[in-house]
This record gives sequence, structure tokens and C-alpha cells, in this order.
Amino acid sequence: MGQDPTEAKNLPFGVEYARSSRATCKGCKNTIQQDTLRMSVREPSRHFDGLQDNWFHFACFWKRIVPGKVEINEKSIKGIDTIRWDDQEKIREKIAGVESGDLPEAKSFSALKVEYAKSSRGKCSKCKLAIAQKEIKFAKHMTWYHEKCLFVDVKYDGEIKDIEGFASLTDEDKLTVLEALKEFQHQKQEIVEEPKKKGKKGARKRSAAKDEANGDESSSKKAKNGTDDANKEALKKQADIMWKLREGFKQNLSKVEMMNLLSDNDQAVPSGETNILELLVDCAVFGSCTPCPKCGGQLKFNSSLRTYECDGQLSEYTRCTYKNENPERKKFTIPKEYKENNYLKKLKVNLLPKRTYNEALAKEAVVAHSDKFKRFGSRGDTTIEEGIDGKCLGVSKGLSRVIVKNGAVVDQECEFAEVAHVYRDKKGLLYSATLGYVDTQTNRNSYYKIQLLKHDSKQIYYLFRSWGRVGTAIGGKKTETISNESSAVGAFERLFYEKTGNAWKQKDKFTKQPGLMDLIETDFTEIEDVKTSTITPGSKTTLDRAIKDIILMIFDMEQLKKTMLGFQLDLDKMPLGKLSRKQIMSAYSVLTELQQEVAAQKRPIFLGQPRWR
Repeated sequence: MGQDPTEAKNLPFGVEYARSSRATCKGCKNTIQQDTLRMSVREPSRHFDGLQDNWFHFACFWKRIVPGKVEINEKSIKGIDTIRWDDQEKIREKIAGVESGDLPEAKSFSALKVEYAKSSRGKCSKCKLAIAQKEIKFAKHMTWYHEKCLFVDVKYDGEIKDIEGFASLTDEDKLTVLEALKEFQHQKQEIVEEPKKKGKKGARKRSAAKDEANGDESSSKKAKNGTDDANKEALKKQADIMWKLREGFKQNLSKVEMMNLLSDNDQAVPSGETNILELLVDCAVFGSCTPCPKCGGQLKFNSSLRTYECDGQLSEYTRCTYKNENPERKKFTIPKEYKENNYLKKLKVNLLPKRTYNEALAKEAVVAHSDKFKRFGSRGDTTIEEGIDGKCLGVSKGLSRVIVKNGAVVDQECEFAEVAHVYRDKKGLLYSATLGYVDTQTNRNSYYKIQLLKHDSKQIYYLFRSWGRVGTAIGGKKTETISNESSAVGAFERLFYEKTGNAWKQKDKFTKQPGLMDLIETDFTEIEDVKTSTITPGSKTTLDRAIKDIILMIFDMEQLKKTMLGFQLDLDKMPLGKLSRKQIMSAYSVLTELQQEVAAQKRPIFLGQPRWR
């Protein structure tokens, strides 16, 4: 079941049961109720360096999957093997319908939409001509058409009045649409059954014909999905056992009790109740995973990779790469003190010796992200946009005015940049940091900027942070207003420690911690290093006053300094700001060494080694 790890983790689709009722369907815009089955289109986020799930109701999702335009298979859906068996089968049936091009919604009036064009900006998907304002337009799979462009040599099932939006038309337009579309409506035909022959002989013929037809269909399906009956039965048994345990744990145990059970079985407790429940179910069914033989980290099941992977670190820069479909385990135990719980007292655990995988997926390849859905993520950004809190700032940031005050750059993305400066403590330490995180295994190249700002004239402090992917406009920002100095300083130092594992006051001895961000040195000090002259400009000249005034104006040092303090920085070329000389020379030495290694070609180069990161 070998596959590219980065490709597998970036699966284009996802499925799960809604964890709350907060999400809104991207299709119908209605709320997705908690615990209902939902599916997602996974696109690069506009707000952080990674994929974002854009959730749909199950039915709304499949209306977007157009046969011939959108590819989908089981291997490309994150989480499909963690849902109930019946729901897995529903998805497989839908996939089979897409592959055959036989989706019932595709040829039904109920799958269409009609409305009046709100403007003249929209174009027909077929003829590419504009659809006039207030003209009736029709949509199929969220693509708009003129009536004459959509209805050509095609028949639709159902009633014309089933078209979404039909009821909103005027009575006159309803009649016009009914008349225009009636020739494209399938006519109901009476089904004439062949008279049944009496007696056992006729019954045997009918049975044989039925078996032959079913046999052909079964053989076709078996050849298509490649899953034999034994594997399918094992998968069903596994899913049923895991879901029975999952529901039992959820109904009979508190979150604290589940956490304690994991700790008692030497398992690190993950964040989030759903993740805790999934790990507990896995341990109770198959036994607890022993530590990673490579680094001693913890092994957890990854529903994207469909294997167990280690969450540990080989070094401060390098993640552990150990993976195993069925790692070594030890028996899951329930301590005696939990026997007072009636559910745990009767519970049987260690039910299966190992996890079963769908053998059919070995022959499948992960499909590419479809351009049909790119508008849901950062791939859909094609123009420069003005940013707001937590939103994308556009594809290209280009030249941006940088404000330097008191020897430090005030981040221009902060809304208080014009009236605030970077806070400096009594020892002269500026509270500003640029952090970075690079992981070639997961295709992450993230930055995180933190600044503590003080108002130029008031005792008000602002904790500003921005984050995203280096070299792109993917990211967001947040500003927190704090009324007193000690609280502001404490908030900055706590955030720095949370992101790096280092104390802010000890940043001169900064040490990269495994799995956390690295400190990136920036430097704008030379802008402040303009020495003040002791001679008054123009005091020793013998030029005429008019000429002297012109020259003094051209060479006005105060004006030059103000211009320098508001210089422009190309954020496409320097997304992290102006790097220090030390940081640039360090990177240059690594690139030089890497070039020499490649030229020598004496041995393979492991890019996970610290000096290559």
C-alpha cells in the first residue's frame, strides 16, 4: 500500500460525523446538524498553512460531483474507514455511480435551478455570451446557462415544477417555462410485464435468468472494486466492533475517565475529545501500541495514510518517519478501580489481533484536487485583495510601506501601526520576533510574527500576531488590546514560549525544540545608525540665500530620515522582513554545502538532517 506521504496527507476529500452544529453547508448554506454524516472538499486554506475542510451535507456534496469533470475514489477520501459500515457502503455506491456516469440527480428536473439574472455580468457556460439582467437562467451543477443552451437533445425525469426556484417565477413565466420544457420531459410509460409461466419449469427459467443477470452484475462489480468477500466481511466486522465500542465509551465514560484509561495504558493523551475517543477505541479493539522502535514516540492511526505513524522527533528539526500498518502491541487493560463502572465491569477488550485494510485500495491512486472546487481555498485567489482580521491578504502583497520607530519595524499589517511602536524594556530588549517552521514531509513552510506594541502617546498596549505560509498570501492576523504593561509583557512571553519552547528573556541562548518553531533573525538597525552632525546645515556656506535654501531643502536630513523610516519593502521577495546578515550567511553556507554534496554524488542525501532544514 505504498504511496507518497505528502500526497496521501493532502487528500482532496473528507468524511466524518459533524462534531457540532456550528458548520454551515457550502452548498445549500443551511446548518449541518451534530452527528450527521458530512463530506468535505479539502483545499489549501486562506488562513493557515495547510488544508481546510469545506463541509457539505452528504446529498449536497454529491450534487457537486459531476461525472467526467470531477474524479473521486475511495482512496482519496480522508476518514472513510472510520465511519459506520453502512455509511461506507453508501459512499461506495455513489462512487460507482460517478464512474459509470449514472448519477440519478444528473438527469432529473429536481437537480436544476432557475432564477432571474441579478445583473448582466454572468456568462452562459456553453455559448460564453452574457446573460442579460432579469433574464431567466438555468443552473446545472452550479453552472449557469441560457434556456436554449441547456435544453438540447436531452430528457429529464420528474416534474418541471420540481426545478429549484420555479415557485419564485411570475405566473406568466411559469407558463412560459412549462411550455418550453415539456418536450424535454420523459413521458411516463406503462410497464408491461411478460406473463408468468405456471409450474416449476417456468419458475426455474425465471430464476435461472435472474441468477444469470445478477451473476453478470456481481462479477462486474467484483472486478471493479477488487474486494473479495472475505476481506469485505472482515472490514464489516471490524467497523461494527469499533463503532459499538465507540458508542459505549461515549455514553458511559466521562472525558476524564477516557483520558485516565489511556494514561494507565502508557498512551499519551491527544487534544480534543474526538481524538481521545478514537485512540481509546483503537487500543481497546487491537491492544495498545508499544513505543516507536525508531525514536520511542507514540504510534497513532492516520486515516489519510491508512497506517500507523509515529508522532515523535528524531532531532530538533526532523520528524520521525516510522510507519507500520500493524505495529507491535500489548494487551489493553482496565485497572481494578474502574470495575465499579458497570459498563467497564462487563466490557471485553483486545477483540481483534490486527487491523484489516481494504485490499482494493492498493490498486487505486489518489486523485488530484479538482479545479471545480478551487474557489473554496487559496487556489481561487487571483487578484490582490484588501485584508481584514483573520482573512487572506491577497495573492501578491507586493511593495508595502514599512514603518520604523525606535530602531524596530512596526508590522504594517497591524491596524495600529501608525500610532504605536514596538515595546522596549528597561534593558533595551525589543519585544518583536519572527518565527518559522519548515517540514518537507508535510509540505509546510510557515511563519509566525509576534510584536508587543505600545501606543505613541497613551498607556495602551497591543499584542499583535500574524501567521501564514512563506511566499504566499495565505494567512491571518490578530490584535489584542491590553491595558497595563505587566499583563502585556506576560502575554507576549507566554505566547513566545508556547510557540518555541524557549523563554523570551533567554532568547540569546535560543535552542530549537522538537516540533516547535525556530527563531528567525531580522535586522533594521542600520536605518537608525545615522550619526547626528554637530554642524548646523548651511552655517558655513557663502552661496546666495535663494540657492542655499534650495540645496538645504534637497539635502534635508530630517526629511531623508522620515523617508527612510517609511521605506517600502517587497513582501513577495522578503516575506519575513529584512533578514539579518547572520541568518543569510548561515543559509548560504548550508546551500553551498548541499551543492557540494550533490556535485560529489557519493551518497544519498537525507534532507531531513538538521543542517538541511
